Amino acid sequence: MITLAGPVETFDRLRYYFDMLITVKVIPGSRIEKIERLEGGLNFKIWLRAKAIEGEANEALIKILSKHFKVAKSNIIIKSGQKSRVKLIEIKEISIRIR
Repeated sequence: MITLAGPVETFDRLRYYFDMLITVKVIPGSRIEKIERLEGGLNFKIWLRAKAIEGEANEALIKILSKHFKVAKSNIIIKSGQKSRVKLIEIKEISIRIR
């Protein structure tokens, strides 16, 4: 489910910007880094090389999500689950191109 934070803002005729909430299960300390979208909406499983020590895994999570969704790292917020493997993430200003 995509959650809109207020009305959809349009900056030009072909691009729309919105905020989105996703649920993420993090696997820290993996040999690989990858993102897998799970069935049933906006649920993801993410493997990270960083270990869950002193917030390293959370920093790596924000970095990989910013690359995946093509947004600035400052637009990604961990809403809940700072010290848990299951997290609720808010991603701000995702753009969709409408043709």
